[in-house]
Amino acid sequence: VDLAGSERVGRIEVEGERLKESLFINKSLAALGDVISALASKTAHVPYRNSKLTHMLQSSLGGDCKTLMFVQISPNATDLGETMCSLNFATRVRGIEHGTVRKQADVSELLKYKHLAEKLKHDEKETKKLQDTVQSLQLRLAAREQICRSLQERVRE
Repeated sequence: VDLAGSERVGRIEVEGERLKESLFINKSLAALGDVISALASKTAHVPYRNSKLTHMLQSSLGGDCKTLMFVQISPNATDLGETMCSLNFATRVRGIEHGTVRKQADVSELLKYKHLAEKLKHDEKETKKLQDTVQSLQLRLAAREQICRSLQERVRE
């Protein structure tokens, strides 16, 4: 099953039918998240019937089965929030045990991408600081150039 991604309604500026579809996707993904959390924490009740999606996937998510989940993430800084949510979701999925066989997930890959996302966030802050410093220096330079021009005019007079 290929699932749609989380839809940031405010960010993608949708209206009408597309808005309804995006809200439905988000509701289904939230229900899937609830099921994943319940399975990972081994609670007595797993809310499979909270959405058509989770009800349909019940046999794939619980019981003796082999389920693979691929999570797609973006390298773009503007998508950092969604990337972190996706990685956190993947971490929760990893906590699910099926029967006697534990799902295999490459933890090092998840950690690598989490570290990359954290480094990106840190680098963005550093870049912002440097941009602010450059802007401040440019303003100081412009002010000093103005002083130089004023002094040159005085010398000419």
